[in-house]
Amino acid sequence: MKRILFTTVNGMLKPFKGRGLSNTKIGKFIYKKVFVPNKPTYVQVEGFKLYIHKGEDLLSDSLLITEEYEPVETEVIKGIVKEGDVVVDAGANIGYYTLILSKLVGPKGKVYAFEPGEECFDLLKENVKENKADNVILINKALSNKEGDIKFYVNKKDKASSSLLEETKDLGVEVIVKGTTLDKEVPEPIDFLKMDIEGAELDALIGAPELLTNCETMVIEVPEERRDFEDIKQLLLENRYKIKRLDEGNILCSKKHVDSTKEVIE
Repeated sequence: MKRILFTTVNGMLKPFKGRGLSNTKIGKFIYKKVFVPNKPTYVQVEGFKLYIHKGEDLLSDSLLITEEYEPVETEVIKGIVKEGDVVVDAGANIGYYTLILSKLVGPKGKVYAFEPGEECFDLLKENVKENKADNVILINKALSNKEGDIKFYVNKKDKASSSLLEETKDLGVEVIVKGTTLDKEVPEPIDFLKMDIEGAELDALIGAPELLTNCETMVIEVPEERRDFEDIKQLLLENRYKIKRLDEGNILCSKKHVDSTKEVIE
């Protein structure tokens, strides 16, 4: 019954999407009183059954409303990753990219999926199991430049924005998670890396000199205005990557694939 009600309401609101309804009083009322209480427990996207967060959560809500997520990055990744590849999903969240990567690499390939947040990791495990993604290795740790316990700030209203950054602590609940490095957890050459770890990208890359040597292509979320963008850019250039901006948030870093994107580094 809830799914029927949700589908009906969502259909009625479709003509108003992108018109600022969510910022109005009536939009906020509909969201809190109708949308959130009647959210389905899962969404069908990219051919997968994806269990999502209950209550308020921007990523889950976006998947429900738009039935897609980061379409530019999704298509770029589909054009790069091939059967048999060994890949990393750093910041796997509930598994959207993990499942896409799993399908792309096939039974001969392998996906290392990192997610430190407990609630996200539980859904990630459920989604991997539900979709029979047997080539996925799940790692419930935060990526950094060293091993050990680390503070992690969980954003309850936007779990995809949970972060290791101290300046985000006012937006989340502080928990302690296990920290690790890519080189420690991935003991083999990597063909592709997708990284979206909310500001911890520089430390994670510093902790992965072996990966930077052998990984051919990466898609990393790092807006140009972010304070560590220049440091990340310099590290990538030192490791012979060409860098292209895909959109405001993500860059393509590759020693080969550089077509059809706006150049960042000339």
